[in-house]
Amino acid sequence: METDTSFLKRWSLRKTEASREQNEQSNETEQLLDNQDSSEVTPPLPDKAAEISADSLSDEDMPAIDSLDEHSNFQQFFSEGVSEALRQQALRKLFNLPEFHVRDGLNDYDQDFSNITPLAEAAAGQIRQWIHQQKDDFTAALQDDSNDEESAEPIHSSHASSTEGDQVTHTPTQDKTE
Repeated sequence: METDTSFLKRWSLRKTEASREQNEQSNETEQLLDNQDSSEVTPPLPDKAAEISADSLSDEDMPAIDSLDEHSNFQQFFSEGVSEALRQQALRKLFNLPEFHVRDGLNDYDQDFSNITPLAEAAAGQIRQWIHQQKDDFTAALQDDSNDEESAEPIHSSHASSTEGDQVTHTPTQDKTE
């Protein structure tokens, strides 16, 4: 039991030392950032002229839909001045490009089931043989059932005729009991 406790103590000490080292490193980086000029750290502001020109684009400023390809900039069609119909045409052109017009092949209905490949002749022969075997087995079972029913009918018919009062044929077993 002492070995388990000493193992756990060592593990705990290692974890606390690792967290102390991380805290010291983060404190050092914070001090370095505080010492630097704030002007050097701030990112450059985006060009406002580019934003204004993108917002003021209209249908007349857009390129022809037929001239668009995979290297064209479709972002310009999302500016506020572009009509919804032109935007839809540009999106249709974008999504019909080869890089976006790829099916994943996971849909069951993606395949063409109208052209079924024929079975190999050996497989087709085995299936025919199996069907004929099943047919023969079924026919034999039906004949066995019909033979069983025919053999059972005369017993029932002679029994039924004796109870109805028809002419009775006496068998030796009936003579002994009477």
